[in-house]
Amino acid sequence: MARMKARRRVCVVTLSGLDGAGKSSQGRLVQARLEQHGLRTAVAWLPIAFNPWIEGIRDSLKNASRRLRPMRSSPGGSTSADGEPEADLARALVHRSAVARHLWVTLLAVANVVTHWRLALTHSRTHDVLLLDRYSLDTAVRLAAWYGERGSVRWQTWLVRALSPRPLCSFMLDVAPETALARKRDKWDLDELADQARMYRERAGEFEVMRVDGEVPPDQIADRIAHEVLRNLGTRTPPAVGRRLVKRVLTDRAPE
Repeated sequence: MARMKARRRVCVVTLSGLDGAGKSSQGRLVQARLEQHGLRTAVAWLPIAFNPWIEGIRDSLKNASRRLRPMRSSPGGSTSADGEPEADLARALVHRSAVARHLWVTLLAVANVVTHWRLALTHSRTHDVLLLDRYSLDTAVRLAAWYGERGSVRWQTWLVRALSPRPLCSFMLDVAPETALARKRDKWDLDELADQARMYRERAGEFEVMRVDGEVPPDQIADRIAHEVLRNLGTRTPPAVGRRLVKRVLTDRAPE
């Protein structure tokens, strides 16, 4: 029983923002700073739509679509009777059926919650701080970007926010869409990034995420984030972490 009481949960710190905001770079910089204070720190990147469950369901839907191909495809075999590519029949179902969309988005939300808990529990015995590149706010923005035009995703957003492990502190790297696009030319165009940036800024408070200027020098950003993490740990420091910090402070102050 004593061991169970002494067992602690890793302190989760999250980094959110547009693709190209600098989350991965900040993860490495903040990790180095926290480790200088004796905190065992891990960094993990969180995919939003890629999960073994999700991939299995996608594969099953694609296989079912292929089996339906004789009935739904054109004589050439490349498109369905309504013009949708054969490989996209499953996606078309989600887009056209409100029930299918709701179930699919809910599945994505639950898969994200499971991933959040799996990472937190995996690192609970080996690390003091877990820095997560993407978290609940990113899931909310991405789900809204993908499916929001076809219906509300508020229920799924609430699920992710309410059921995921509560972070010690969370940060959003706030950059202009033009900056994000210049840093990382991915699948999003400028208009899409601008829409996502608006959603990030509007919903940061709802998720208790601190907005940080992501366009100042990276070292300044990392210093601020590390300072906030250490400040928050001052009131929520697990016993094992506290002992190491006290030992480090006493060692640093020892007379030569």
